[in-house]
Amino acid sequence: MITKDVNLDGWKLRRTVDGKRDYSYNFRNFTLKAGKKVKILARGSAAEAGLNDLDKASHVQKTLYN
Repeated sequence: MITKDVNLDGWKLRRTVDGKRDYSYNFRNFTLKAGKKVKILARGSAAEAGLNDLDKASHVQKTLYN
């Protein structure tokens, strides 16, 4: 658990599905407060990729980098 606020401005989250499809999200003007969580929802991305259920994907990799 995070014990202090973390400024995520400029950080990126990348998700790769089965090594073929990349989705990315750039954090802008966002601070993750101590003890809190953040959930990123992508409108329509799963449908565009043909993934109605990500559990069907054999490998999903998520990377957070600055």
